[in-house]
Amino acid sequence: MRAHPTAEALPCRFLASPRFETFYALHGLTARQRGLHRGWLSWAEQRLSPRCRAALGTFQGVPAIWLALADIDRSSGTGSGFDSALAALAAVPARRLVRDALAALIHSDAMAESIFAGRPLTQALAALPARKREWLTHIGLFPPLATAPAVETLRRLVADPPAAKQAALEALGAFWRDVFSETWKRLRPQFAASVVARRREFAASGLAEFAKAYALRIEIDSGRGEIAALRGGYRLAFDRVAEIRLYPSAFNPQRFWTVLPAAHGRVIAHLPYVEPAADPMSARKRTPPPTRLPAPPLDPALIFRALGDPTRYAIAGLIAQGPMTSAELARILAVSPPTMSHHVHILREAGLLSERPQGGAIAIGLARRAVESISPLALDRWFGDGASPRPHRSRRRR
Repeated sequence: MRAHPTAEALPCRFLASPRFETFYALHGLTARQRGLHRGWLSWAEQRLSPRCRAALGTFQGVPAIWLALADIDRSSGTGSGFDSALAALAAVPARRLVRDALAALIHSDAMAESIFAGRPLTQALAALPARKREWLTHIGLFPPLATAPAVETLRRLVADPPAAKQAALEALGAFWRDVFSETWKRLRPQFAASVVARRREFAASGLAEFAKAYALRIEIDSGRGEIAALRGGYRLAFDRVAEIRLYPSAFNPQRFWTVLPAAHGRVIAHLPYVEPAADPMSARKRTPPPTRLPAPPLDPALIFRALGDPTRYAIAGLIAQGPMTSAELARILAVSPPTMSHHVHILREAGLLSERPQGGAIAIGLARRAVESISPLALDRWFGDGASPRPHRSRRRR
């Protein structure tokens, strides 16, 4: 049997580009994303033209549409700038553009096609696999209520793809002219310095350690020869990777990443990392010092799922008393190493772990900050501004 490539053999390249950053910034602006640069948010909102505001209104309720549109340029960056991405979107037929954006949002090509074939949107969303519900909840599509703003917006986009495409191109073009071209002038020298500094760190540590240090939403599974997403169950075999591209980012605190096709059936993984020294309101070039970043924003759905399993709850109780290795936990709880690895993966995905080297292993502890935040996060999700709308009551008998 042919051995799979090692993580160290994967070709990796650092780039400074507005290619994805523009979409992340527009997503953050329209979602009023927590943890984003407040000064920049106020400045950007003041600079938006009436034309840009009108076009953005077409997509109200679905800020994640900008993340989906960033994935539609299937050229994998034949040009690395924003102009090339916008030109690629303009070349896509309207029906395909909306269909591909919908597929990127719900993570299902087949289901997106069925919606365009006439399947009711709420019915299609309800039929998606349970493992996708955390993501769908995050973007406002679960539970699939007909009155949910995101569902209503998607229904309009599917009903009129030419109008949706025109509004998307107008919004993106105006956002670049009004806001992000100036923002990019400030960020470009900072990102150039970041590429130099982080490339040096990467050379000394490797992909797995870099991913941990910068809290990327991936795990390097050398045993299986795969890159595993920390959310949604996606796994990418090393031998399918043509290249990994790493980009400094100031607007991606949730560590979104994507995989786009390359030649010969292989793919390019695009992995933005948060650059902590980046300041979109400053034109000063900074050489960022090596640092470890705070964890991505916590999600109560992931935390409850992680702690809802008796074994993982027991693990949390043990490591709350002091850090332990996976091998020690497996021995105490009488589970196999692969099973323990699975449980640790889910706890890590939820942001519940702190980790530090211990000899030749990694000792894991319970992240107190995450536990203390469970109640406030749940209260905000269920009773705050992001709460799901109430379903309309019907007088019909069921």
